Amino acid sequence: MQELADPLLEDIENTRHTGGMTGVPTGWPTLDLETGGFQGGDLYVIVARPKKGKSVILLRMARVAHYLGHMPLLVSMEMRSIQEARRFYGMESGINASLLKSGMLSYWGKEKLNQAIEQFREKPPLYILEGQFRKSIDDILSLIHGIRPNIVYIDGGYLLHLV
Repeated sequence: MQELADPLLEDIENTRHTGGMTGVPTGWPTLDLETGGFQGGDLYVIVARPKKGKSVILLRMARVAHYLGHMPLLVSMEMRSIQEARRFYGMESGINASLLKSGMLSYWGKEKLNQAIEQFREKPPLYILEGQFRKSIDDILSLIHGIRPNIVYIDGGYLLHLV
């Protein structure tokens, strides 16, 4: 414990300058206050019955992290990338994703969507991987080693193949 005293004091000083945020923000102030954000090496699991919004929560977290300068990777084992993109650009533009799905956009809706897309093209990447129920843990690890994201969100992790 004596050897940890100086690193602890340094950590406290660094944390003081970040307002207590030592990890990747979640987008929920109360959760960030309790955790200091998602910490490296930690595993967080969101559990709920089907159709309760887990995928939307993960996409929102990835979007917030990206907005604050992090490079997230979102792996969606169940949804296609185009579905994730629809939800993401719906959030970015303020347009309900069901309107994007139906194609029932007004002229102004199309303009808002195009503006959101163009603004996002100028930003660093936010990676989305379509798992299609077939990805393995090794597939994800290879991708992580290749792109080096700050944080990884896995939607439907129970579907990952172990080998």
